[in-house]
Amino acid sequence: MTPLLKLCLRYFLRTRPDFGSVYGYIRPYWGSDLTSLPETLSRQEERDSAMRREAVEGDYIRNARIPPRRIWDLYSNRVIPYHAINQATQDGFPDTLWTVSHSWVEEDQRDSVVTKINSKAWPVPIPRTTTLDHVRVELLNYGAQYVWIDVLCLRQVGQEKDEAQRMEEWELDIPTIGHIYSGKEVPCITYFNGLGLPFDPSDEALESERHWLQRVWTVQETTEHWLPGGLMAASTPQICSFFQDRHGEAVHHQPSSDIDDSIGGTSTTLSKLAHATKLLRTRHCTIELDRVSSLAYLAQCETRPIYRTALDAESAWAILLKHLPDDVRGVIAMRHARRRPTAQTVLPTWSQFLREFAEWDMSRSRKFWDTYEQIPEKSRLCLVDSSQLGTAEPGKYCQDAYCSAPFVVPMQGPDGPIGAALSMDFAFSGDVAFPEEVTFTLHGYAQGSRDTQFQLQGVADGPWYPGRSCILLQRTVKTAIILKLLAFRMVNGRMTAEVLRCGNILVDWKENFPKGMVRIIYHM
Repeated sequence: MTPLLKLCLRYFLRTRPDFGSVYGYIRPYWGSDLTSLPETLSRQEERDSAMRREAVEGDYIRNARIPPRRIWDLYSNRVIPYHAINQATQDGFPDTLWTVSHSWVEEDQRDSVVTKINSKAWPVPIPRTTTLDHVRVELLNYGAQYVWIDVLCLRQVGQEKDEAQRMEEWELDIPTIGHIYSGKEVPCITYFNGLGLPFDPSDEALESERHWLQRVWTVQETTEHWLPGGLMAASTPQICSFFQDRHGEAVHHQPSSDIDDSIGGTSTTLSKLAHATKLLRTRHCTIELDRVSSLAYLAQCETRPIYRTALDAESAWAILLKHLPDDVRGVIAMRHARRRPTAQTVLPTWSQFLREFAEWDMSRSRKFWDTYEQIPEKSRLCLVDSSQLGTAEPGKYCQDAYCSAPFVVPMQGPDGPIGAALSMDFAFSGDVAFPEEVTFTLHGYAQGSRDTQFQLQGVADGPWYPGRSCILLQRTVKTAIILKLLAFRMVNGRMTAEVLRCGNILVDWKENFPKGMVRIIYHM
């Protein structure tokens, strides 16, 4: 052994708690020049710390493509930092890195084990009827070397003195968990009945709230590159039926190929999101916040809110809306406008979203996509100011859209409506209080410029505002949203309208209807 190698080993023996940890750090580099290893690992640690530090700005995550903080080295049987392994990557991850997905058993059915595996950093929760050694042997038999598993690699509840560090790590780590499961070639060992527990395809197990198919967090942990954990017996018809039917239905998020080919990338994201929302709505979670948080990954948000357990679901949803892709947010708004035509809100509440999106069968919505493709900018709903991402407040949104010239809903005078230069006949279909759609017919129409003030009469009772100026926003080629005009002015050389949504109507925009491109800013 050379003197420099002795110095290297002495360095690790001084800085690591036991020989297993030393072996875990050295093993990936065995056969290379170990004398420079301390300096190499120091540089990698600095880069890793800088990456995680720069990923968070204020109350949001700027970069959601963050690798895990820790991994379990099965050979040394120690948890080591992600930056300590060889960084030769495939799909952005080391080709020796696997993942584990599992359902958590009830609290009274698990123990918290203090172990050298994670240097006793926190008690590791695990079902009472199995051990970490059993899990390790099974994973090694599958061929795994390094594994990400939450109980060992995501800091768990431990001593009171460590709680501040846990909460700080969770702000970044929980919203970015899904990234490790997104690797196209990263295998995932899935335990359906609990970590390390035997696979049970019985109906009783499937109906348990703790089954893998019944949990919210496992939706984002689905992958095509999975292997069943705990498979103790030979294949049976019941087991085959489970994997072909129950599990297959849960993991296939892709829309049908013909829809996907015809409407492109936005529909793919939305189809996955609609399917995932159906699963999220019926699955179980410890707190409702987790249902909202898991949606950030499923919606493919490039930025995400940090994780804060103090938030209620509605507040977390209002914040998450700011991080959704503009086109996804726009379609959610369009869906909300159709389902709730008299609502003044542009975007749904969390409870409304779960109902409206989960009930949407997009495979039958080709007509919707045909009209969607004809809308300028595809009705993207954008955040007015990106600085709002770093706050815990709800966002303010805008979109560029075709709008009519302003018109006035008149006050009632002694001789009827004031200034009836333009009139409409309204007809409702569906419930009058919440109509499916409202149609109108124009009478005595005269061509006018965009800034002409029109008079309107014959407006049915509803959330329209007598005496206030309104505009119509083109939603599809056949529909419009009625907006109360709060302000109409030039901003940075662009015609900008600040509005409050009032309701929906049908209108044939192919008629000679005065309209122009306007930037709309919504007041929520």
